[in-house]
Amino acid sequence: MMPAIAIATPSHDAVFAEVRAWIDDHAPLTQHAVDAEWRCATWPHMPGGRDLLWDQWDILLAELNRVGAPTPSTGFGQSLVGPALRP
Repeated sequence: MMPAIAIATPSHDAVFAEVRAWIDDHAPLTQHAVDAEWRCATWPHMPGGRDLLWDQWDILLAELNRVGAPTPSTGFGQSLVGPALRP
């Protein structure tokens, strides 16, 4: 059995501040979101995510909605692949 690996995640306040500042600087977002790893933000860092918790993902969606920006699609594939990428 592999030992558990503790992964540090940012606080909700830090995620909120980073998301708000980034959206204010980069809307409209489509390619910027991919380049800045917000597209699959709940995925681990290595394949291009931000390792956010699902309630932190909700912060991202709320901020995108605040400025009327498109929200990332959360298709079935993204939900299945992301967890499989975790160490």
